[in-house]
Amino acid sequence: MTGTAARGEAVRLDLRIDQGALATARRNLGDQTPVMSGAVQVGDRRFPVSLTWWNGD
Repeated sequence: MTGTAARGEAVRLDLRIDQGALATARRNLGDQTPVMSGAVQVGDRRFPVSLTWWNGD
């Protein structure tokens, strides 16, 4: 995913889905295991990102 920050800097989100971790999280209604990981890049700076899947009320 790409975009532009408020100051005009280019923003890029690169994530990879871990299908095995996603399947496990869905069976267990979510846990703390990341199912997506990658990085956000704003201008020349890169930041690691990981997302979990949770399904509940």
